[in-house]
Amino acid sequence: MDPNSLVSSNVKSARLEFLGDDEIRKLSCCRVVTAAAFSAPAGGAAGSSSRKWGADAAAAAAAAAAAAGLAAAVPGGLHDSRMGVFDGRETCGTCGASGSCPGHLGHIELELPALQPILMPSLVKLLKGVCFECRRLRLSRQQKSLEVKRFQLLQLLLLQELRLMDTVVTRNSSSSSSSSKAAGNEEALKSRKEILQIFAAVEAELNARMQQQQQQEEQQDKEQQDVNKPAAAAAAAADKEDTGVAAAVKETFMLQHIAEDFSSSALQVAAWRSCRSRVLQQAAAAIGSVELQGFQLYPLLQSLFSHDEDRLLLAYLFPMTVRLGPSVFFQQVVAVAANRFRPPPAAAAAKGFGGREAAAGRQLLHPRTQQLQDILKLNEKLKFALNVLRHPDPLGALKDPSQWAALFMGAPEQQQQQQQQQQQQQLRLAPEQQQLLQEFVEQHAVGGAKWLSTYALQLQLKLNEMTDSTKAEKPQAAPPGVRQWMEKKAGAIRQRMQGKRVNYAARTVLAPDGLLAPNEVSVPLDFAMKLSVPEAATSFNAFALSQMVINGPFKHPGALALEDDQGNFYNLEFMSAAARAGKAAKLLSAAAAGAAEGRSFRVYRHLRDGDLVLMNRQPSLHRLSLMGHFVKINKPFNSEFNFNSFLEKAGLKRKDGSYRQVTRALLDKRQQQQQQQQQQQQGEPAAAAAAAKSDQAPERVFRINFVNCSSYNADFDGDEMNLHVPQDPVSRSEGRLILNADSQFTVPKNGDLVRGLIQDYCLAGVLLTSRDSFFDLQQFSTLVYAGLERYLGCHDTCVRITLDRSKELEEAFSVDLDLNCNLNSNLNKKSKIISNFNPKNGKNGPSSTPEGIALLTPAVLWPRRLWTGKQVITTILKTLVDGFARTRLRHVTAAAAAPPRTSSSSSSSKRLEEALKGYKGINLEAKAKTPGDAWGGVEDGDTEESTVVIKESELLQGVFDKNQFGSSSGGLLHCVYLLLGSTAASALLQSLGALFSCFLKLQ
Repeated sequence: MDPNSLVSSNVKSARLEFLGDDEIRKLSCCRVVTAAAFSAPAGGAAGSSSRKWGADAAAAAAAAAAAAGLAAAVPGGLHDSRMGVFDGRETCGTCGASGSCPGHLGHIELELPALQPILMPSLVKLLKGVCFECRRLRLSRQQKSLEVKRFQLLQLLLLQELRLMDTVVTRNSSSSSSSSKAAGNEEALKSRKEILQIFAAVEAELNARMQQQQQQEEQQDKEQQDVNKPAAAAAAAADKEDTGVAAAVKETFMLQHIAEDFSSSALQVAAWRSCRSRVLQQAAAAIGSVELQGFQLYPLLQSLFSHDEDRLLLAYLFPMTVRLGPSVFFQQVVAVAANRFRPPPAAAAAKGFGGREAAAGRQLLHPRTQQLQDILKLNEKLKFALNVLRHPDPLGALKDPSQWAALFMGAPEQQQQQQQQQQQQQLRLAPEQQQLLQEFVEQHAVGGAKWLSTYALQLQLKLNEMTDSTKAEKPQAAPPGVRQWMEKKAGAIRQRMQGKRVNYAARTVLAPDGLLAPNEVSVPLDFAMKLSVPEAATSFNAFALSQMVINGPFKHPGALALEDDQGNFYNLEFMSAAARAGKAAKLLSAAAAGAAEGRSFRVYRHLRDGDLVLMNRQPSLHRLSLMGHFVKINKPFNSEFNFNSFLEKAGLKRKDGSYRQVTRALLDKRQQQQQQQQQQQQGEPAAAAAAAKSDQAPERVFRINFVNCSSYNADFDGDEMNLHVPQDPVSRSEGRLILNADSQFTVPKNGDLVRGLIQDYCLAGVLLTSRDSFFDLQQFSTLVYAGLERYLGCHDTCVRITLDRSKELEEAFSVDLDLNCNLNSNLNKKSKIISNFNPKNGKNGPSSTPEGIALLTPAVLWPRRLWTGKQVITTILKTLVDGFARTRLRHVTAAAAAPPRTSSSSSSSKRLEEALKGYKGINLEAKAKTPGDAWGGVEDGDTEESTVVIKESELLQGVFDKNQFGSSSGGLLHCVYLLLGSTAASALLQSLGALFSCFLKLQ
């Protein structure tokens, strides 16, 4: 094929097929005839480079290597230079390339045909149904015809006709054995009429298909003459005239499409396998154990396939025989893989022989090369045994050196030069060697065909071992075969051909982190600096993106690449700091002037906090094996980047928390700052990379909350997970709204809960809510702070909670609205919210504002104030759950009670106030998993702690265990999920998890 020629085509399908002997010979660049792989360096074995193999390039390469004192590949050997290079220091004898040579195929000619190891099971099934006397299938002519029609009906997807035909044949066979002769004849005529109708349906469908194919071929290329066009034309004429030529053309058309038709659907494959098994079972007969070699079976199958009826049925039973015939079951040519796929071990390369020969002349070869070497040696023995059988007087030929060519080479008309070489070799043999040679020839002459069968069996076993090491005599000691090289997880197909690795993804070990939110994932910093998210530049984010471009790929948050508004792509890794600053200035200019319609700068920035990623743990057994999580970068302390501080310094954020758009004044100010930074910056990306490397976190694992263990079936014993970064807004939106981990609370199969706290959290919940758990002000305030810090903290909302342990309880907690943490905040001033708890008037209710903390009167007032564990849970419920309930009730009531446009807005607000006043909290009565007599219930008969009672969001009785906050139905978590949704349930899990972790630390 000309490498400069233009190739333009579309690949529609691909499948694996067997290569015939002739096809391997056409693909092969050389024939391997000697078992030697490398010749010795200069001064070694003589005469190895003097042979003429008809390949000048191979001989020249061998001569050049010998002159240089290196071990050269033997022409015609297992590492012939025409099969390509393997160490990049040579020139290929076929294509002339060196390191870019793809490798070329070679072949070995076997003296006798051997069995194809892969098709041995199929061949055994076939031979069980063959008569060795007449060499035909053990089926009648009528059975063969019916089975062929069955396969044709299946091929044409005429399943209804196929079922009708089975019914007719079954009815006909049963009536012929039980009815009278007259009734039997009538039933036979009826069955024959129905079968003829079925055959007519087959002919009609076949003609339609052939005409359709002819039309498609004419549309694709009217000038191209295809093989199937005459067949389609003959099929159109077959409607008027049913000739033998038309039948043959239709048969050829059907056979040409067997493979693609039977593999079009799983239903067809299953039906074909069922029909195939039935036919083989009908033809099988009980035979004894018979040992036959491949060269003994080859004539038998050739006779079997010479009969048209048998050949047609066998084509449907074994579709690979349509193209290759009976030779597909045999192997007379062994393909030799290219040199690059059989490199010598690296141990030999260290000795200065380029991986070709080790010390003391011992060759170090690839295991597959050693197998091919054994095959060549056995083939030579087989050839010698054949020559001994064919020669009329082998012992007499041994005495005459002039006849050695006919005895050992198998060709009486060998060239005179080769005979002279044999005579010279005989004169150099020692008397002991001549004696051994004579005994060897005598043994083969006396043994006769015994040695032929022995060598053929050994060659067959070696071919089996090379194809599949499990079929070797000693499978454990055998090197991996072709099957082992291809199959399973470590095989070449899954490792190199299937493209299992994807872009914008990462994979590492999984670890737990109870302080993360249930829908968060902790990503190492170095992972975040390798993954990127494309973000279009607008007037709102231009300054932030320009700073990322300046930071480059080695400082977080930075960027890996930049795409301008003209579609030009720039890799920031190979750009200097000044060049990156110039690109950032262009980005700001384009954002200030307004980008062209449909085009804008696009920055491939680092992964940062809040980005959505998809987490997947294999095997993916159900839908919950793939969920969306929000990124939390695991940063070291010296690489923190305060994004809000940067925006304030850049002048983008006002004091009231609102944001400014890019203006010319801001642009000029920012350009001055960039120029100052350029003057101060020193060093290139290499120095930045070294500095960033020293700042990276020591661990490189993903961390998730314990809540996700059931969904991913993870137990943190070395489990690995995959992280995928969506690259477009639509995918990110679907991940946030559909695949969000907080939304995956139930199993799609039956609706059972799948998320909940586990293990130590269950123990902490029981101990916290037991009757003898009391806490002073310091402990109580610490536990409440730990439980509500994420809910009222500044991580995801605009509220900051503050705890001052030096003050009394009513003044210790304060909730501050931070306007800088919410990008969409419309508030104009800060407001401070303090709980309205007043221990003097005995109020025990929650704050009047949803953001307040509902503090309770201590259960014990004297001699010192003490709070129970149940009161800690009550504080969490009245603050968190009631807060979500009021928010949800406010939205639902406002939508339902919205007045018409003609009504005043005051009536709507009154209805909303009445609805909010009517809410008092959640009520629940459930069973606990902890027995009620765990606290002396056996003595006093009091077992009420096994029943959890919650009244108006206040825990009155019972202990909190797995039934309440685990993946159990009917508990508190299930109640909150059903009433308030997945967001409230996830927040409750996060709050209880942090609370229980803090409690265990206090213990």
